[in-house]
Amino acid sequence: MIRAWNAVVWLILIVVALISHDSAAQEAAAPEQEQLARLIRRLDSDRFEDRERAARELLEIGLPAVEALQAARSHPSAEVRWRARSLVDSLTANVRRRELADFAGQPDDRLDLEHGMWLIARILNPGVKQAELSKQLDNLAHRVAKKLDKGELAASAEPEKAVAVIRQVLFVEVGFTGNTNERYHPDNSSLERVLQTKKGLPIVLSHLTIAVARRLDVPLVGVPLSGTYIVKYDASRAPVWAGKDDLFIDPFENGRLLHAGDELERAFPGQDATNEAPLNNRETLERMLRNLASSLTDRKDGERLEQAEEFLQMLSAYAPDAGPE
Repeated sequence: MIRAWNAVVWLILIVVALISHDSAAQEAAAPEQEQLARLIRRLDSDRFEDRERAARELLEIGLPAVEALQAARSHPSAEVRWRARSLVDSLTANVRRRELADFAGQPDDRLDLEHGMWLIARILNPGVKQAELSKQLDNLAHRVAKKLDKGELAASAEPEKAVAVIRQVLFVEVGFTGNTNERYHPDNSSLERVLQTKKGLPIVLSHLTIAVARRLDVPLVGVPLSGTYIVKYDASRAPVWAGKDDLFIDPFENGRLLHAGDELERAFPGQDATNEAPLNNRETLERMLRNLASSLTDRKDGERLEQAEEFLQMLSAYAPDAGPE
């Protein structure tokens, strides 16, 4: 009985402590909210010096001020709206630059291509969520897996069959293809937009295909060609009992299947797709960013062009030195 009573007492003490902690946190947060509200009101001061000082103080507060500043973007005062928008842009740009620098500064073998494709998509839509892109790729991989024979794994399937099922799902059922009408539209460089519109540039369509195959352990790799980009089933990584002939997919042309030899040479005359070495992830992202930068230049979208070039410069700055030949 005494033990039970002691347990009840301890439970009461814990609950009281939690309530006290929560109350203290709320009391601490209240002055912060009051301070933010006061600084935002000062953004509309009659004195220029007061407006500038309030802006500097909000910048010093940093990210905790973003939510209040976002709300202030609908303030009745045009001055407050303008300053709030400018401050939000400055604060989020600093965070974005740190994220890009942290990503680009990783060794090449640790650069995650899908993460990089999300960062590129974020240039066109800052609100895009990486988890949502991954979920869509997961769903596509699940559709491929369901089409295989019951209990059969894509990784152990006969190469022609694995490739056929991937092509059926992505390019027949879903309908991914090249955007031939607006090839140089910025959306074609965004994984988010390509997943939505089902149209894109060769390199993005190719790595979307590779991302789906990777989830199934199917050995697809990118093949960078002049003016285009395709995908290869790497037969050297096929099941030991399978044939050793590479298979090629051209995602820009409705996922057409190509075999090594005359068929591949006719499709890409003057190029040796069979022996073309794949790019590493850094080089792949740089090629994607150059495509995006070119399309943004054509559209005179200076703000987004600056972001694309900034990301490209960071990737280049952290690239390992080639060293003496």
